[in-house]
Amino acid sequence: MHNNAVTKAELVRTSGLFAFLLVLFFWPVFFAGKVLVPFDLLFNSLPWSTYVRMPPHNAQLGDQIWQFYPWALFEDSLIKKAELPLWNPYMLCGHPFVGTLQTAVFDPIKYLFCALSPARRITFATLFRLFIAGVFTYLYGRKIGFKKTTSVFSAVCFMFSGFLLVWLGWPIGHVAVYLPALLFFAEKVMSDSTVASAAPLSLVLAVQLLSGQVQTSMHLMTTLVLYCLLRLPHKNGLPYKEKIKRASYLAFSLFLGVSIAMVQLAPFLEYYRHSYAPLLRTIAYRTIYGENPWSLPPQLGILTIIPDFFGNPVMHNFSLRFLNYTECTMYVGIAALYLSAIAILVRWKECIVQTWVLLGGLALCVIFKAPLIFHAVTQLPGWSLSLNHRLILIYTFSVCILAGAGIDLIAGRGSLRKHLLIYITLGFTVVICASAALMTKYYLADIKKNGLLETQLLNLRNLVIAVVFTLSGVWGAVLAAKGRRKFISLLVLTAIVDLFHFGIHYNTLSETTSAFPQTPVTQLLQSDTSLYRIIAFDRILPPNAALAYAIHDISGDDAMGPYRHLKFMEMVDPTIANPLIHGVALFPRRCKHARLLDIANVTYVLAKTTADIASLIEENDGAFESVFADAHITLYKNRNALERVRMVTDAVIVDSFEKAADYVQNHHDDLGPIPVIEGPVELERYLSKKAPDAEAVTVSCYSANKITIDVSGGVDGFVIIADTYFPGWNAYVDGEKRGIYPANVAFRAIPVSSGDRTITLVYRPASFTIGTLVSVLALGLVTFWFIIYVRTRQRPAVTRPSKMYSRYP
Repeated sequence: MHNNAVTKAELVRTSGLFAFLLVLFFWPVFFAGKVLVPFDLLFNSLPWSTYVRMPPHNAQLGDQIWQFYPWALFEDSLIKKAELPLWNPYMLCGHPFVGTLQTAVFDPIKYLFCALSPARRITFATLFRLFIAGVFTYLYGRKIGFKKTTSVFSAVCFMFSGFLLVWLGWPIGHVAVYLPALLFFAEKVMSDSTVASAAPLSLVLAVQLLSGQVQTSMHLMTTLVLYCLLRLPHKNGLPYKEKIKRASYLAFSLFLGVSIAMVQLAPFLEYYRHSYAPLLRTIAYRTIYGENPWSLPPQLGILTIIPDFFGNPVMHNFSLRFLNYTECTMYVGIAALYLSAIAILVRWKECIVQTWVLLGGLALCVIFKAPLIFHAVTQLPGWSLSLNHRLILIYTFSVCILAGAGIDLIAGRGSLRKHLLIYITLGFTVVICASAALMTKYYLADIKKNGLLETQLLNLRNLVIAVVFTLSGVWGAVLAAKGRRKFISLLVLTAIVDLFHFGIHYNTLSETTSAFPQTPVTQLLQSDTSLYRIIAFDRILPPNAALAYAIHDISGDDAMGPYRHLKFMEMVDPTIANPLIHGVALFPRRCKHARLLDIANVTYVLAKTTADIASLIEENDGAFESVFADAHITLYKNRNALERVRMVTDAVIVDSFEKAADYVQNHHDDLGPIPVIEGPVELERYLSKKAPDAEAVTVSCYSANKITIDVSGGVDGFVIIADTYFPGWNAYVDGEKRGIYPANVAFRAIPVSSGDRTITLVYRPASFTIGTLVSVLALGLVTFWFIIYVRTRQRPAVTRPSKMYSRYP
C-alpha cells in the first residue's frame, strides 16, 4: 500500500500551483480590474443600445446579466439594510426570492467576499469555487492512490474542463465544483471507523445544495450513492458488519446534509408547488423532444474531440437548433481522452477504473438516450423533469480520473503492452479519419458559401493534437524510466495549453463602469417616487433588467414563477402560454386588454413604435400619453392605472380559482370598481357598496418583506393590493390576524371593517421558519461531530493490517 497521506507542505505547494493557473487563466481579473459579468450584452438591448452599440462577445451568457447580476444587486441592497431577502417585490408583481433557489441566498461561498461590490463578489466567488474543484480533485486522486503528478493532472483537467468553463457563471457550475469534495470525504468515511468522519461530508452536501441548482445537486448525490455502492463492497479486510456500519454513516451524513440545507430547500419546495415551472417545462419538453426530457443526438459525440465542430458563440457561428453551446460542451482535452483510453485498456480490472468506466458510461447512456437505460433513469422521481443531458459533468469527471490512472501507469506503475499501444494508435486513427469525414460532410458547403475557412482551420487544431498524442504515445511508452518523466511533463503541459486555448476566451470579462449605466428613460422612471409598475414590449428593458434600477415590472425571468401570475399574464398576452416562445421568462409581446394593465398598477408602457400599442390607445382613448421618446423607444404614461393599494366596497365573491379566472377573462372592463375575490360567502358582509373616500388608503411602509397600510373612513370593504397572492404573507388588522384572499386571479384582498385601521402585511412563510429550525438543529449536530473529528485527528492513529484489493486503495 502506498502512503498517500497529503502533508501540509504538499497541500500548500499544490494549492499555490492551482492558484497560479487561475491567475494565469483569468489574468485580466487580477491585473486589469475586469469582472466575470457580461455587461457588453446590455449594449445590444434597448434602451442602452440607442446610445452605445457594441457587438456581444458571447451572446449565450444572457442569464448572467439578466438574472444573476440583478438578483445580486437586490440581495446586496437588502443585506445593507439588515433585511432578509425573502421576497422580491420588483419582478412578476412580486415573487419569493429565497424560494427561487437559483438566487442561492444562503450560499456560504459568496459571503466570504461580502466586502466586495456585487460584480467583484460574483467574480472572486466563482474563481474560488474553481480553486475548490482543483484542490479536492487533487486530494481525491491522492486518496485513491494516485501519485502527486497524476493527481495534479486530473485536477487541472477538471478545473479547466469544458463543462466547468462554459457553466462558470451559472449555479450549475457553482454546484458541480463540489463533486470531487463529496467523493473525497466519502472515501474518508469508507476508510474510517468513526461516525465523526461523516461530519465534513454532511457540510459539503449542504453547501452544494445551498449553491442554487437542485437538478445538478440531484445528479451529484445520485453519483455519490452509486459510487459508494460500487466501492464499499470491494473494501477487502473489512468484516461485513463494518461495511454495513460505514454505509449507515454515509446514509446519515446524506440525511444531515439535506437537513442543513432545509433553510433554502423548504421555501423552494413550497414555491415549486405554487409555480408554473412544472407545467411549462413538461409542455416544452413534450413539444420539442416528445415524451422524454432533454438528451443529445449521438452525432454530438464528435464534440468530445472537436468542441467547435458546430461553431462557437464567441465566433458567432454556432448552428445547432434547440441547443446552445453551453448545453452540449463535452470537451475535456485530447490528452485526457488519450490517457483514459490507456487506463481502460490496460487497467480495466482495477476497481477504481471499473467504477468510473461504469459511472461515466451510464452518464453517456443517459446523455445520448441509449435504449432501456435512458428510459429507466428518466422514470425515476425527480428525473422526469430534469435536464439529464447535464450528466456531462459525470462523464467529464470520469475521464479526468481515468486519465489520471493512465498517466499513473506511464509514470511506472506497471508495464505497457505494445499490442495495446497499436490498438490505441489504430483507434485514434479511426477517430481522426471519421472526424475529418464528418467535417467535410457538414462544412464543405458552408466553407464555400460563407467563407468560414478560418473557423474550420481552428477546428483542425484538435485533429493535429490527436495525431501528436497518438505518435508521441508510442514513443513515450518505449522510453526508459528517465524518459517517461519528461513525457509526463509534456503531457501535463500539452493538456494545460490545449484546455487554455479552448476556454480562455469563452467567458466575457467586462469593466465595472459598464454595469447598467443610466439612460434618459431609466432616469425618468426613477424620478417617479410613487408605487407603480411598468410593462415593456419587444424586450425593451429585458426581464429582470428593471430590478437593477429598483423599478417594479409586471414581467420577469425566473426558473419558476407564481402560477397565478402566469394565468394573469396569459390574459394580458395569450402567446405567453407558448413555451417555445417564452419558456419560463415572461416578456409580453402585446397586450389584449388595457384594463388588465390598469388593475395591475401598470403606469408606464415602453414600446418601439405607436403601432405596437395601437390597440391599447384605441381601447383607452386618451389614457396613454407619450412622456418620452428617442430614436428607438417611446415611453407612455397610463392615466387610467389604478393605485397599487386601493379600497373597494363592492366585489364579486366566488368560491374557486376557475370561476375567478373566467370572470376576469369575460368581465375585465368591470375589474376596477368591482374586483372578483375568491373566498367563502361570509365575505359578503364586508360589501357595503358605499363609495369610499378618495384618500381612504395610505401606504406608510412598502419594503421587500413588509407593507404597512393606514385605512380611514366609515365604510366596510376590501383593501386590494396589486401584488402577487402567495402563501407566506400574513395580514394583521390593528394587531389581529386577518385572512388574505386572492383578488382578480393574481392579487390580494384583505377585508376591513369601518373605522380607522392599520394593516400590516409580513412575509414570513412557515416553510422558511421550519426550514431554519431544522437547519440550525442539524448544523449544531454536525458541528459537534466535527469537533470530535478534529480531536480524533490529533490522536495517534491505530494501524490495522488490511489486504488491498487492487493497486488503488
